[in-house]
Amino acid sequence: GGSPGRAGVARPGIVINEILANTSAEGASDGIELLNISDSSIDISGWWLSDAIGTFNKFQIPANTILGSGQFIAFDESQFNADPDRGFALSGSNGDDLWLTVADSNGNLQWIVDEAHFLPSLDGEPFGRDAMGHLTPLTGFTPGATNADPRVGPVVITEVMYSPALPTAAELAIDPTLDARDLEYVEILNPTDATVDLTDWRIRGGIDYNFAPGDSVAAQGVFLLLRFDPNSAANANKLSAFVAHYGLSAGNVKMYGGYQGSLSNSGERITLLSTDLSQIGQPTALPRVQQDEVIYDDRLPWPTDAEGTGNSLQRVAPGLYGNDGQSWKAAVASPGRATFAAVIGDFDGDGQTNVTDITLLFNELQSPTPDGSRFDLNADGVINEADRDILVLDIIGTTYGDADLDYVFDSRDFVRLFQIGEYEDGIPNNSTWDEGDWNGDGEFDSADLTLAAQHNGYVILRDTAAAKSPINDASPVKDVAAALDSSSDAPLSTSLSDSSEEQFNVAGDATPVQGKQMLLGDSAVTDLPDARDGLLVDAASSIADSDELDDDLLGDLASDGRLRKI
Repeated sequence: GGSPGRAGVARPGIVINEILANTSAEGASDGIELLNISDSSIDISGWWLSDAIGTFNKFQIPANTILGSGQFIAFDESQFNADPDRGFALSGSNGDDLWLTVADSNGNLQWIVDEAHFLPSLDGEPFGRDAMGHLTPLTGFTPGATNADPRVGPVVITEVMYSPALPTAAELAIDPTLDARDLEYVEILNPTDATVDLTDWRIRGGIDYNFAPGDSVAAQGVFLLLRFDPNSAANANKLSAFVAHYGLSAGNVKMYGGYQGSLSNSGERITLLSTDLSQIGQPTALPRVQQDEVIYDDRLPWPTDAEGTGNSLQRVAPGLYGNDGQSWKAAVASPGRATFAAVIGDFDGDGQTNVTDITLLFNELQSPTPDGSRFDLNADGVINEADRDILVLDIIGTTYGDADLDYVFDSRDFVRLFQIGEYEDGIPNNSTWDEGDWNGDGEFDSADLTLAAQHNGYVILRDTAAAKSPINDASPVKDVAAALDSSSDAPLSTSLSDSSEEQFNVAGDATPVQGKQMLLGDSAVTDLPDARDGLLVDAASSIADSDELDDDLLGDLASDGRLRKI
């Protein structure tokens, strides 16, 4: 972002969050999603989207478009490509650029709010921001909702030696020209059951390398990419010194090399690009799409003891996302020996602990004959709530109530549950973690809310202008508000306008907005004596995001016997 020709200003909190650019399927459309990552509502009316900064004024965002904190808005090609003179489409086969800008009243560019520059993509595969803000291929397109998981591999980078130990005297005796940079390497694994042809694949970033026709990696095979060409006779001594340094057996590890550049000790990007073979026969060159990427750092959350110690960065499991520092560990270099320790709590063996593993454990909690060999995480001989706590709180590192597993229990989880509508629905054993069953009994009921409240993990989003909604009857929300303890000094009040739209605010003062408002005094939020009171406050302020409310859930929240009615 930036403000051309102006003194520095605070960057607006809107980001280009998701992009779908390759849509060959009938009825499919390019898509762009924006997200408000700030703590306040932002009016984006009149802002511009364009694929060319030189012509930034292509698609203007409609009037009265306000994004609350944490909210999304999505546009498809029928909107941003509707104008035959100024519309645009996105190129999935060549990659493209996208700009979000603000102009002044005279039509002059004022701010570059955000920009995205993306590679070619597979058909139907979007790019989205990860937690670090990097654009990465995703497993699915989710306009207007939290991004899907990053797509990983299948061919992946498994080890990076960016800061080797200095050569020993014995190694220098083999090749006097050897220096530490010659001992760098990148290890790449093919975890699939088929040989992968590397013809025309690329490595880009801090290092550049083009694979040659006929290069390949065997099924379940691994190879090393070196700074020098190990297959050149001129580098025979250098290769011998490299093999000696790492204790390898000559000829047992496939190696390629001769890349340009080097691996920086302070952080670098390594992107593995593959050819999109689905485009064979099309009248264009085969696009190169991202196969895997690692943008490492020498600061937390990345391992900090991989510099000059003989340690390398090693992927904990091949299925973990490469740009997440927690997917890596620092360990003694092991080039060509890609081995992975079992991940505790990874019951399905995909290298990750997620909602699937929670579901598997919950199934065992309900089973009359649970499998203690796999699911007894504390080794006490029984599978019970203690194992559940270990998986949720310690291994995954979240809290009860975090239905979408974004590591925060907040209003977005409530919105999700209101829409699903499984609260005490009378259907036995039909709920999973992401549908409100947090205690593992197969149901979403008041026991789950109690468990979530006991762990005090709820985060109140203090946005002062939540999203508009077509809900016209605020009585369920008043019921929720009525259940709140009124012992705080600040007044708890509701006020409804005659507008057909409504907004609910958790704030001490009203922010002028169009539509109905619910105003909760500031102290009513910060001084709540009961954990579930906090749930009720923010539930009341956020359910306006949902078109479908679970009235039973609202009613149960509002009638909780532990809360004093007002």
